[in-house]
Amino acid sequence: MDNPPSSAAKLLVVRICFFALCAVALLSAGCGEDGPTKAPPKPGERKITANEIRAQMDNALQPIYALVENALADSIIPAETAADVKSKLDELKKKYAAEDAYKQGIEGVVNKLEDQLRIVRERQNGIFVLYLCGVIRFFDPDNSRVVRYEKWGETVKNRPRVTIRGWYEPRDTPTKIIYTFLEVYTPEDGQTHHVEVREGEEFLGLKYVRMIGDKRGILFEYMKTEDRFEVFSKSWLRRL
Repeated sequence: MDNPPSSAAKLLVVRICFFALCAVALLSAGCGEDGPTKAPPKPGERKITANEIRAQMDNALQPIYALVENALADSIIPAETAADVKSKLDELKKKYAAEDAYKQGIEGVVNKLEDQLRIVRERQNGIFVLYLCGVIRFFDPDNSRVVRYEKWGETVKNRPRVTIRGWYEPRDTPTKIIYTFLEVYTPEDGQTHHVEVREGEEFLGLKYVRMIGDKRGILFEYMKTEDRFEVFSKSWLRRL
């Protein structure tokens, strides 16, 4: 018949069971259905605020805001500027998208971008309209307010781009006639045309509506949409 365990052996078994139960309890406390709990913030560490997120996003978008401020109907966005802004926005979104304040922070950014969108639409610039719609959707993919701007931008993105090269006023005519020398780029086929036109004439999908001031520029109509836009001579723009 086996000898009963000694008191020392009994004490050892009790200790082993106690430590095993402690280990199970600690593991249970540290793990749940969602995995380990987040470590508490370090002393002195604070979460970024919505205003700080917005400020950083606005700073990255500053080159675009500057372009919008000076945009005319035929202004374009330099490819290198667009690429640089995209890179910075991608980095900031990756850094802050998981933050509690991110959604509130980008609301202010989207509101400002929508204001900029209305400005370039009024200035009849389809290129800027489509670009800003894309940036807004970067932050807010389901934004329904930009849909009508996108449709308009798609319609006018192939509108001919006009540069005024000079003016000619014959002196031997009974009535005053001023011809304008234009360089016209048609995005649809990538061709550049040189034309000589006067008020009232139609060419390449455009209509010369009237001269602005004393040879400052021209008011054109894009006949496809009946939108009107202004183009100023480079000599006049240099005076501004």
